Amino acid sequence: MSNDTVTDHSQLDATAMAITFAKTIGRVADFAVDLAEQLHKDLGLEYKPTVHGKKTKKSVRDPNMPKKPKTAFFLFCDTEREKAKERGDGPPTTKDMAETWKSADDDVKAHYSNEQAKLKEQYEKDMNAYYAGKQHSGSGSPPPSKRDSPDTSSASEDEEENAQVPKKLKR
Repeated sequence: MSNDTVTDHSQLDATAMAITFAKTIGRVADFAVDLAEQLHKDLGLEYKPTVHGKKTKKSVRDPNMPKKPKTAFFLFCDTEREKAKERGDGPPTTKDMAETWKSADDDVKAHYSNEQAKLKEQYEKDMNAYYAGKQHSGSGSPPPSKRDSPDTSSASEDEEENAQVPKKLKR
């Protein structure tokens, strides 16, 4: 009989511990939510908690919006894949291309960086045209523009830097 009472007590202790643990976890979760709300409030952002088990809706990307240009490394990867295809080799892995990129000469990197700079300029022109078109149609507004030319006065630069609003926090 003594073995039965020991088993019963250990089961009761385990159950009590589980209940206490669950309550503690609940308190910690509540504290985390309160902390997140306060942080968003301090930063002047809207707090939108996610419901556990439900996915948040992704914002739909405008199909007419220009895509960001590829980086110099990805331009390099594209040409490496084409070269491998011409040679008849299998497609190189990203790891192999990263090692090749790291060991590449500065001339090669400069070539792809120049290509990327040209693509970036074209992207900025396309974005300005895109937002100008949206402004005429009355939907949306262009994002706050960054300094377009380096010859702006220092007083206006200080005003622009002070006027920036902090970005939303990532989860």
